[in-house]
Amino acid sequence: MQDIKKIIGNKSYFVWTSNIDHHFALAGLTNLFEIAGNWFKGVCSNHPAEHGVHYLASKLHEIYEKDQAGTLTETDIPKCDGCGAPLALNMAGEDFQINQKQVQAFQDFIQKYEDKKLVVLELGIGPRNQMIKVPSMQLVATAPHAHYITINKGELLIPSQIAEKSIGYSFLINAAFKELLTGKSYGAETQGPAAPEAKPQLTPEQKAKQDKIMQQFYPNYMVDSGIRPGRHPMYLKSIRTILPYCIRYNMGNLGCILLGDAAIVHCFTQNGQYYKVRLGLDKNKNEVHGLYADPGTFIAIETAENNGVEFSQISTELPDSNDGAIYVPRKDKLLQLFPAQRDIIERFSVKE
Repeated sequence: MQDIKKIIGNKSYFVWTSNIDHHFALAGLTNLFEIAGNWFKGVCSNHPAEHGVHYLASKLHEIYEKDQAGTLTETDIPKCDGCGAPLALNMAGEDFQINQKQVQAFQDFIQKYEDKKLVVLELGIGPRNQMIKVPSMQLVATAPHAHYITINKGELLIPSQIAEKSIGYSFLINAAFKELLTGKSYGAETQGPAAPEAKPQLTPEQKAKQDKIMQQFYPNYMVDSGIRPGRHPMYLKSIRTILPYCIRYNMGNLGCILLGDAAIVHCFTQNGQYYKVRLGLDKNKNEVHGLYADPGTFIAIETAENNGVEFSQISTELPDSNDGAIYVPRKDKLLQLFPAQRDIIERFSVKE
């Protein structure tokens, strides 16, 4: 934290984090947007919106001491001042009350500085963190004087669209800070800046053809050019089951964000590995806000609960392939690569 302060100096800054440990604030970095809340605050378990946010710093320390001493009881659980109901930590989930002052302050900061010299310093954000990583890259891609520095050991993930404005340190954060602060090398593996690779541009006729083909598999969707360079954001609505698809391209990743009901994303990688991700807003159910999928991954999406509700909405980006084509995998090849997932593949496949 002290190194971050040295790097910032007397310049304007804003910290945007999904960490819930409140460490940035404790270190004195007050221009802060904690998008998933923090564990220093609580909300009423019965009336989260109506009874406001409670500050728990002193109470949590007391709970910690009693827990260590073995004297913690149910009466020590913090209660709501309004109704006496137990308090829950104000973190991402069904009852989460986002800090609107932080939201507004962050929006004001972006509006003020997006056209000025701006450095986005990303610290250890994983490749599947859609809530921070992708919007940060979008800001750099669209802001004329913005640059990007990422410190992430083994997972730099700098897309070609911002490669000429970016530097990556595949190194531990504290060691990378030493290089940034001293200008000396301490062995970090670095990447960039590099000229972006030229991509073929589809004509309006080619784009219309791709949209028409895509609608055969996704009848209820829309494509918006958006601000993401070289991408087609796609919004899938009324989701229950969706055919697996495969996008083949050289750079970047497929990204998904959920709006609405929770959804299950089944992922089949090119090297024969299967995993699934639960997209949603409730961390108590191990849900994540968004995900990346590696190039060439087959994807199938469905609602998380088989309850007949069909108003989930997935915002997903379809990066262009070299020729602009969208590829759908063959069922027989999927079954050959993933025999243990036969029931999933059968359930999602279109009747031949």
